[in-house]
Amino acid sequence: MDERNDADLLGECVDTLLNDLEIYDDPRQGAGSWLFPDELPLIDDFAVRLKAVVAENVPAQSGNVILTHPNIEDVRKAGRILLNAITQNGRGVPSR
Repeated sequence: MDERNDADLLGECVDTLLNDLEIYDDPRQGAGSWLFPDELPLIDDFAVRLKAVVAENVPAQSGNVILTHPNIEDVRKAGRILLNAITQNGRGVPSR
């Protein structure tokens, strides 16, 4: 069983998105490989919103900042829209 709390796990996930996948610094690196064309503007939007919430905090340590940020719902909404597109594209169904 994982002993970390939700904020720690969230920070680790955000670190993976921002630093390993570089969705903010280089969101187009997945174009043509793991991102479909209709997902590119969605990942751009999600990344900009997420980076704004993380701000100058270290991503891996930003879980509590993110969870309590007043704009977290905007990030969640952008994430849901992106995830829906990824899911639909994975099924071979164009996203709406």
